[in-house]
Amino acid sequence: MSATEIIAEIKKLPVSEQEEVLAFLARQRNERTGGEATVRYARDEDVDKAIENVMRDRADLFRRLAR
Repeated sequence: MSATEIIAEIKKLPVSEQEEVLAFLARQRNERTGGEATVRYARDEDVDKAIENVMRDRADLFRRLAR
């Protein structure tokens, strides 16, 4: 069974069962990483693009807040 098939099956589960799966996956990740949190950083280019999108899409909001 592929990961895609497994994910499709998980999506069919009731929320309580999905929560169990998520808890299991979190335990697996913690065991694999030694319990250390994994920190991921965005690339500068991605941050700049996100800022541009927010400023463009919410320009009216920022103008009102600046008053």
